[in-house]
Amino acid sequence: MLPPTEFKTYAPITHIDYSRQKETLQTGSIIMRIEFETEQPTSTETTAYCLILHEKHFTYNPLTKIVRQL
Repeated sequence: MLPPTEFKTYAPITHIDYSRQKETLQTGSIIMRIEFETEQPTSTETTAYCLILHEKHFTYNPLTKIVRQL
C-alpha cells in the first residue's frame, strides 16, 4: 500500500464528468482522445488506463447493427 502522498505522485486518478454533454446515439464505436499536460516529462515506460462508466442501458442487435436505449 502506498501512503496518500506517494499514491498521488505515482498513481494519480483523474475524473472527467461528461454527464452534461448532448445525448446522441451513434451506431458503431467512437474514438475518444484524452491528452494530459504535466509539469515534468513522463517516462516512456508510462502506461495509462481508462475505465468508462455509463449510466444508460442499451441493447445492440448485431444482425441489424441497431443500438437502442432502454
